[in-house]
Amino acid sequence: MKPLATTKLAAALGLAPLLLSSAPIDDARKAYLTGDYNATIHHAKAATTARQWDEEARVLHIRALLTTGQYQQARAVTTNAIAKLPHSVQLHWVSHDVFHFNNQPQAATNALKEMNGLVSRMAWRYRNAP
Repeated sequence: MKPLATTKLAAALGLAPLLLSSAPIDDARKAYLTGDYNATIHHAKAATTARQWDEEARVLHIRALLTTGQYQQARAVTTNAIAKLPHSVQLHWVSHDVFHFNNQPQAATNALKEMNGLVSRMAWRYRNAP
């Protein structure tokens, strides 16, 4: 369906306000890409609340915290995120940076080992689509 047709259909069904509002994850992405890290944190929190299993929102939140020097907060968000999504390679990857910024080199090494273990144990999850 063409974008104009979609817009007309949405207007006819009374769904136009949904097209005008953006999702918190979209706002978080835009804020991060423009360097507005405080807004990224705000929108990433909202996105995580709206979609508990969204790893992208959590990664953006953590990256924005690291960028703004909030290392201890980034560590807390990271450990909570990994507890919620223990099979997320992205979260284990970013946790490596978080632990380095918190002067925890052994934890950073363990994060990479855990990530490698995930990929080894569940390679089928991380393959490219055909």
